[in-house]
Amino acid sequence: MITALATLCRGLIDKKTLIKKNINDKRIVLIREITFS
Repeated sequence: MITALATLCRGLIDKKTLIKKNINDKRIVLIREITFS
């Protein structure tokens, strides 16, 4: 039971960091496009 909860929490944290990373990547791409255009 405890391990299942821990896995779930880890999954949520991973998802959050992935979303954050995606947003950062998109921002970088946008900045790059603006600078090069």
